Amino acid sequence: MRLLSPEWLLLIPVLAVAGWFWRGLKLARPLRVLCLLVVTALLVQPQVRKQSDALDLWVLVDQSESAGDLLGPRISEWETILEKSLARLTGSTLWTLQGRR
Repeated sequence: MRLLSPEWLLLIPVLAVAGWFWRGLKLARPLRVLCLLVVTALLVQPQVRKQSDALDLWVLVDQSESAGDLLGPRISEWETILEKSLARLTGSTLWTLQGRR
């Protein structure tokens, strides 16, 4: 977890001291304490980083005439291997230059 504005955490001891000296503020009430903690939590702007195990794989194939004889027969084999690999992953699709497959 990362805090974008951790300086607002200094507000907690300041409020505790203010509540101690000025008892008329009634900062010892549970609902007021909860509200002040929620406001402070929103001010510090916490962020949680979510990392996934996903990997973007881009396969670029030269489809020019000079490479057509060498790569042409193998392209369908490559697509089959990629489709089988992607079938094990949920929500993954194979995209080609022509569109979605």
